[in-house]
Amino acid sequence: MAELTVRDATKDERKLIQDWLIEDIAADPFFRSTMESPWRRFVYRAVVMPRYLSGGAYPWSLEQDGELAGYAVVVLQGLSVHISDLVVRPGYEEPTLISLVLQRAENLAREREYPYLRIAPLATSDEKLAPYRAAGLSFLDYYLYAYTGNVAAGELPVGVQLQGLAAPKALGLRLGYLDQELKAAAVPALDLIEDTLLPSQPPKYPSFAITRDGADFGYLGARPDERRDGVMTLVLSTPLEAWGTALEPGIIAGYLARRGATEPVAVRLLLCTTAHCEKADAALAAIGLQRGLDARPVLYKKVA
Repeated sequence: MAELTVRDATKDERKLIQDWLIEDIAADPFFRSTMESPWRRFVYRAVVMPRYLSGGAYPWSLEQDGELAGYAVVVLQGLSVHISDLVVRPGYEEPTLISLVLQRAENLAREREYPYLRIAPLATSDEKLAPYRAAGLSFLDYYLYAYTGNVAAGELPVGVQLQGLAAPKALGLRLGYLDQELKAAAVPALDLIEDTLLPSQPPKYPSFAITRDGADFGYLGARPDERRDGVMTLVLSTPLEAWGTALEPGIIAGYLARRGATEPVAVRLLLCTTAHCEKADAALAAIGLQRGLDARPVLYKKVA
């Protein structure tokens, strides 16, 4: 039987973990664009990562039979002990090592009196998620799913308009609709979402106020090629009465027409909660969008 250990990383191991971490970040769809620049990679290697790993982060070494089998980076953030990175290198006992990391992180949460443990794993197959489920973690109902497909442009619904927003106003509008949706859906662990996961910076991408017959009717954020995969990411928030109606597909198609699309566009649509998704599935399927688990879903466990 292999001897498996999770322990604090030594000073020399921190340097190796830093190199691994930069490589793994470059493979993450959410950070791929950041790491494409040689200059940014240099800054991450020379400045960002050393400060990160010697500051508030806890780098852990995963060891199997005396060999460095992987690493974890743990951060105490808001209401949670956050495992920000967890990688087991190929050829080592991944499920057991992950279980040991989760156990150690949960113990840390209890010792420091943090109510939650959370992680957003990169791999999300049933097999890869099994150790997390076995440890009692479950999906956090916050941007858990994405709809993908090729969508044709069309006219906006009658009475609906899109008005471009300055970034600070866009943040306030989006937060207002997120608050409405999260409370209407009665999601578990709302305090964790509000404490840590809500957007805190004005959006860098185009944002629009949706109006209907002159009244506020939602928020639309458009992120062209955000994940460097050629797909247009759209973030949509609307009032409860719009969920599952033809209004939401019409808003998407109308925005694509506004952009001048003449051919179907590869779209990734993000809705905030499962309750919203369940009502919208049929209407969105009618324009070619199918729902699936999005990249990097958040898993959490209430420990106190």
